[in-house]
This record gives sequence, structure tokens and C-alpha cells, in this order.
Amino acid sequence: MGGPTLSAAIDRRRGAVSRRTSFRIRERTTMSHDASLGSFVSFRRACRRSRFAGLRAVCLCAWLLFAGVAAADPVVALQAVQQLESDHSAMYQRMQVAYGAHRRGDDARARQALMGAADYAVRLSGGLAELRTANQDTLDRGLYRDRVALERALADIAIAEQRLDQLIETLLAATQYLDPTSFYLISSDAAAFDEPFLAALGSTRQS
Repeated sequence: MGGPTLSAAIDRRRGAVSRRTSFRIRERTTMSHDASLGSFVSFRRACRRSRFAGLRAVCLCAWLLFAGVAAADPVVALQAVQQLESDHSAMYQRMQVAYGAHRRGDDARARQALMGAADYAVRLSGGLAELRTANQDTLDRGLYRDRVALERALADIAIAEQRLDQLIETLLAATQYLDPTSFYLISSDAAAFDEPFLAALGSTRQS
């Protein structure tokens, strides 16, 4: 996708991160150099949790305005799964480019790759909403083969959506804050997202 509305959503969220960058830098400079990574990570997460309360609403409005939600049935759900897998792979490719660029000291390239990863993460958010709609419709209409698997997929999608919100904000924050802790947070949030995300795709296929 990536139309004007989607770009505007990304720009608004980048602005939210930028406005708070100076606050985060002042807070970091007061920390002891020998503070543990665990304490610093907890501090970083606490500072950014309240900033993205409307995150999914912004993502989904952009996605639905640009793409629309098709009439849902099992075939639509499987098509959504395929698109989600493609976007997931693209997101990880860009994250790997960002890691490599940062190690080489090419921060401009790293930031560009992180923005690309965030863009695909937003696409994933819209795709998960479409998959949730399709699966719920399949459940309501009794078109499933395995009701337990379908209900499990819906539960996993809900968890994946919450964790994806956190991953998106981490990716956007990292474009302002390129350091080892930022990349540690990206890896941690991505792993937390992958567990319910991949489970949801598997359960959807099974259902």
C-alpha cells in the first residue's frame, strides 16, 4: 500500500517521537554509566508507553481508508495470511539492513531502513485487522473446519496486535535514538510479537 494517508500516519507518529526526543535525552544523561541494561530498558519502556494510546486507531484508519475491508470468508482469511507473511518478511529484511548499517556507522542508512521496517509494521497492523474480521466472520457463519483452532487464532491476533503496537513505537523511537539499547529493544519486541503472530497464522490455516 503506502499511499498518502499511510504516509501521513507515519509522519504524525514520527512527529510524536521527535517532540519527546529532548526529554528522553535529558533523562538518559542523568543515569549512571554503570546502570544495568535491564534498568535502562525498563526506564525507556516506561517513558514511551503513554505516547501511543491511539496507535492502532491511526494505523487502521489509514489502512482501511486506503485499502478497504473485503467481504470476509475462509478464502479471504487465507489471502490475508499470505499477505501478512510477505509483509512480515519485508519488515525483517529492513530491520537486518538497519542492523548492518548501524554496525558500519552509516546512521542515515540505518534510519532509512528502520522507517521502512516501521512502514511494513503498520501494514501488518492493517493486515491483522483484516484477518481478525475474516476469522470472526468465518466463526459467525459456521464456515470453519476446526472451531477451537479458529477461536485460538482470534485470541492470538488480539495479543499480536497489542505487541505490534509496541514494536512500531520502538522502531520509530529508534530512528531518533540509534544506540545498542534501541536495537536490543527492537529485537526483544519483535520476538514478543512473533510468538502470537505466527501462532495466529498457523491456527487460521488449521481452522
